[in-house]
Amino acid sequence: THAPHGVLLAPLVPAVLEFNLPTRMDRLAHVATLMGENVDGLSSRDAAKKGIDAIRHLIKDIQLPSSLSEIGLRKEDIPEMAEIVMPILESLPGNPRGTTMEELVEIYNRAF
Repeated sequence: THAPHGVLLAPLVPAVLEFNLPTRMDRLAHVATLMGENVDGLSSRDAAKKGIDAIRHLIKDIQLPSSLSEIGLRKEDIPEMAEIVMPILESLPGNPRGTTMEELVEIYNRAF
């Protein structure tokens, strides 16, 4: 599939944020607040989930694809995608959680 980098990443953002949720609850709760969500009285986890949902709505509002299938990928493509991406992930610092091949496959599955 050939498309701009940001368009290809848009469907992955919510799935990656859900994966990172245990390590970024406060930040994602802050995102929810910044995006106008009411998080008063919610647990950190529930407030963080509202942040992810707000990002999911933003992706739809600005008409970016919200699933990998919308950009023409198939579930059968996941193993090959993971094989290609895993070495890149291992060489990039910055993600708050380490990722195994199985977790990467699960992230892709959540993005469908």
